Amino acid sequence: MMKLTINTDKMEDEAIRLLDSGEIRRAERILTQMLVSDPNCLSAHFHLARVYRRTKEYRRALQHARRTLKLNPKEPNAFLNLGLIYEFMGQDKLAVSSYKRELLRDPDNAETLFNIGRLYFNRHRWLHASEYLRRCFDIGYLFRVEDTVYKLGECYYKLNDLHSFIDIYTRYLQIAPNAAWAATNLGCALLRAKDYKHAVLWLSKGKQLGNRKKSIAAELVRANEMLMKESKRNR
Repeated sequence: MMKLTINTDKMEDEAIRLLDSGEIRRAERILTQMLVSDPNCLSAHFHLARVYRRTKEYRRALQHARRTLKLNPKEPNAFLNLGLIYEFMGQDKLAVSSYKRELLRDPDNAETLFNIGRLYFNRHRWLHASEYLRRCFDIGYLFRVEDTVYKLGECYYKLNDLHSFIDIYTRYLQIAPNAAWAATNLGCALLRAKDYKHAVLWLSKGKQLGNRKKSIAAELVRANEMLMKESKRNR
């Protein structure tokens, strides 16, 4: 009898579509069917690790993530997958180790850079977090760019690195010129840096864009007062 073959590429595409749309158990059934046909199907093991991470079946997720790496230690995003599982399990050291191994394979893997930066940020490791998140921003990870910039700003604030804070917000506002929160944060930073002219400009823009907080209004008054004093001294 002739053995029937299955189109694994088509099945993988359908499983990914189902995963992305939240139909996790349907995706699981397709991927499991792929393993019945081929127990060493790399893509099936890779995506089943994703399935079981999302269903919080972490032991099963680890089994498939490790099998993926056994089949191909250089599989793209395989260590990222493993790192996410460890992170969800609360095993941060193993997560960091996995993320770093993914970055050895691909130093510009934006999602991995964001994840390791976020993990360090949550542990208040400001310097390490800023290094990874800055690389993430520099290569253009637009999917989480707002969160990346906010976390970077917090890191630079904790590190008292005003220059980097101003630089990252200035660059972000070129991408998102209508971000009121970013405009006001930049204005406050420029006020601290004694750049009163630009502090007034950005605080005013933040207010114009919809930031109505009293604290921002007070900062704008202060920036205008300092700008007037500076103008008088320079006459």
